[in-house]
Amino acid sequence: MASTPTQSSSSSGSIGSGQSSTMASIPSYQMLNHTLPVKLDRTNYILWRSQIDNVIFANGFEDFIDGTSICQEKDLSPGVMNPAFVAWRRQDRTILSWIYSSLTPARIMQLRLELQSTKKGSMSMIDYIMKIKGAADNLAAIGEPVSEQDQVMNLLGGLGSDYNAVVTAINIRDDKISLEAIHSMLLAFEHRLEQQSSIEQMSANYASSSNNRGGGRKFNGGRGQGYSPNNNNYTYRGRGRGGRNGQGGRQNSSPSEKPQCQLCGKFGHTAQICYHRFDISFQGGQTTISHSLNNGNQNNIPAMVASASNNPADESWYLDSGASHHLTQNLGNLTNTSPYTGTDKVTIGNGKHLSISNIGSKQLHSHTHSFRLKKVFHVPFISANLISVAKFCSENNALIEFHSNAFFVKDLHTKMVLAQGKLENGLYKFPVFSNLKPYSSINNASAFHSQFSSTVENKAELWHNRLGHASFDIVSKVMNTCNVASGKYKSFVCSDCQLAKSHRLPTQLSNFHASKPLELVYTDIWGPASIKSTSGARYFILFVDDYSRYTWFYSLQTKDQALPIFKRFKLQMENQFDTKIKCLQSDNGGEFRSFTSFLQAVGIAHRFSCPYNSAQNGRVERKHRHVVETGLALLSHASLPMKYWHYAFQTATFLINRMPSKVLEYDSPYFTLFRRHPDYKSFRVFGCLCYPFIRPYNTHKLQYRSVQCLFLRTKHIEIDLHFIRDQVMRGKIQLQFVPTEEQPADLLTKHLTSSRFLSSNLSFV
Repeated sequence: MASTPTQSSSSSGSIGSGQSSTMASIPSYQMLNHTLPVKLDRTNYILWRSQIDNVIFANGFEDFIDGTSICQEKDLSPGVMNPAFVAWRRQDRTILSWIYSSLTPARIMQLRLELQSTKKGSMSMIDYIMKIKGAADNLAAIGEPVSEQDQVMNLLGGLGSDYNAVVTAINIRDDKISLEAIHSMLLAFEHRLEQQSSIEQMSANYASSSNNRGGGRKFNGGRGQGYSPNNNNYTYRGRGRGGRNGQGGRQNSSPSEKPQCQLCGKFGHTAQICYHRFDISFQGGQTTISHSLNNGNQNNIPAMVASASNNPADESWYLDSGASHHLTQNLGNLTNTSPYTGTDKVTIGNGKHLSISNIGSKQLHSHTHSFRLKKVFHVPFISANLISVAKFCSENNALIEFHSNAFFVKDLHTKMVLAQGKLENGLYKFPVFSNLKPYSSINNASAFHSQFSSTVENKAELWHNRLGHASFDIVSKVMNTCNVASGKYKSFVCSDCQLAKSHRLPTQLSNFHASKPLELVYTDIWGPASIKSTSGARYFILFVDDYSRYTWFYSLQTKDQALPIFKRFKLQMENQFDTKIKCLQSDNGGEFRSFTSFLQAVGIAHRFSCPYNSAQNGRVERKHRHVVETGLALLSHASLPMKYWHYAFQTATFLINRMPSKVLEYDSPYFTLFRRHPDYKSFRVFGCLCYPFIRPYNTHKLQYRSVQCLFLRTKHIEIDLHFIRDQVMRGKIQLQFVPTEEQPADLLTKHLTSSRFLSSNLSFV
């Protein structure tokens, strides 16, 4: 590509080595094409170069080709681009595109074929991706860009069968996936394949099984039969990338191979038909026995880490992920044994086959659990006791988690660790403890509990799960009953209990107490009432002073009246007590959210309780209950309809403010706030009869001097006075209380003691 600068068409100057040129002196792209009759292909490079050299020198392009023309700075100053740089870049790109246009269509076809025929082969994934990208970039540079979808198709089409899984996953996706995302997926999949390959090569459990068939390859990586080790005429087909002639898997013995007796060591027969089999005095030639393959098509059982050995027996048990059955060398390890009558043999790591003598079961005891092994094969000449991982997990409803230096046996459902072991000499050794005594030896309940406690899990967490997530007190009792030492354990957080038994935590009592009136005021709205009061109210709002516990009651027809009521309450209280309200606490109801702007304007802090946690605003919540319960008692005693609840609740608030309180050391809220005791003698029973003196207002001398009324409203303004009837509220009449035993219900439903009192004259205030 040309890489040296030129000047803009509006100016002239030195170019490269000093030649003078302008944009007007440079031929256009179309004019240059007419001067190149010969197009470049694979056979005419010398002719094409001679032609293009002449055109380059004839038009003064040599400075751009050999790099002697120096590019100007891109910016003259921050934010101001250099016009000379713009002109140079335009001229440079023109020359470059002209050179590319001299390629023949055959060259374009060649690049396309190169893109389509590229295969990954033995290249690394990053090299393969870069090769595909390079071919696409070459085509784009000569004016033949390749779409991203075509690049994806060519990229996936060149992958081998090892990548079928990721190719299929990409093809079945409904959404469009970017080329960069596919690159990342392929690189990650290649890394995974490399990890798996390294694990297989380093595994100490590798063995070739007669019945296994894998992904082995032939000579230099091909698949097929071939290499015969030790000239035994065995053919192999197995897993892994092969070296010479394939290696691994299917292994067939030559028909001419003679079996060797495992009992006497002679060739030509097996131990099943050996005449020494029932000779008790025969010692056998075990030291010279060479375990060989059995002729015929026998079923061979793989044992990956095993080998034939005459060394002293190892009583340890090892996990083998490649073994299809459990194997043991010692018949004494098994219970419920019986002679094996099948024809299967065990294939060990060196390719030899071992006979199975007996079959039985085994009980393995770890520190905390017991595990059962079923159908354990007794193979006398195997060098180690092997546990088949697949069968162990299936028989014990467990899973095994392997790590670099340890393994864990876990319950399949709860994922609780049942046993754990370490890696020893490249093998995972299963932790085995002494066997338990048989149950038949237990003769009494005490012995049973002792035996039971040595086999069960003594952790409180496990017993907690066994007993259906019972409380720890119950778990401790049950463990003591089973003679299992519960010990001192710390309570743990059980996620299942949290999901199923979650309860709200108890609310801590607040130790805060205001030091002066109106420092903290609690408020809340009660309602709606099912019956509208005679005043039209369905709600009421309370304001409770934290310092004195004094309560103010206001009835509301709708909730949106709460803010105007609070403004009126604020002005009245601050004027009466010559102090400011410092903080207002309420729940997070919508009616109190409208308070925010006003409280911010007047500098009052607003505290909210947490959602669905009314206990945090418990002071006013309990006051609600006290007011309502007292008011209902007043209505019941007066035998009045529920529509008068407004008067009953107002009177209840008046009385509660004057009752001694245990919280205030048996002072009343009224005394705490006003520092004087209430006048209890002036109290009257709610709903009792009263007779106002109205003679000064009579118009003639034959009118009654009083009218029968009910005492329903008590109001405190400055001193303790009881105002009855609207006329009394306006100061027109005086009150005179007359003791009576008659209740309002009696006056309305029974004959009056005096005929001069009519029910129509009753007034409810």
